[in-house]
Formats: sequence, C-alpha cells, structure tokens
Amino acid sequence: MALPVVLEIKTVSGKVSRITLPVEVWSTGSHWDFKYPTTEEIATVTYDPDHVFPDYNTDNNVWRR
Repeated sequence: MALPVVLEIKTVSGKVSRITLPVEVWSTGSHWDFKYPTTEEIATVTYDPDHVFPDYNTDNNVWRR
C-alpha cells in the first residue's frame, strides 16, 4: 500500500517544519520535484521522520548539507 511521503526540513537556524507529499509521488518514477518556500539555508531533509515505512537502513533517510 502506498502512503504519502512525509519530509522533515530543518534550517540552519534550527527551524523545523514538515511537509507531506501526495501518494502520487510513488507512481511518477524515482524523481519528484517540490518547492519549499524559505529564505534560510536548509541544513537537513529527513524522509519518514516517524519511521512509518519498514526500512532496514534508515541511515540513508537524511540529506545533510
């Protein structure tokens, strides 16, 4: 069963916010573009921050600047 994608975005100032991408991201292939409105530099983006998806390697769920 496909689920929406939750991303946690943290800026260098420490501000944390979450966005939810629609379930359709799974049907578009391996690439999905989205815009995040900020003027701050992004420090990290974490995929599935609540560990909802079964994932044996959560080390690759975080993009770091």
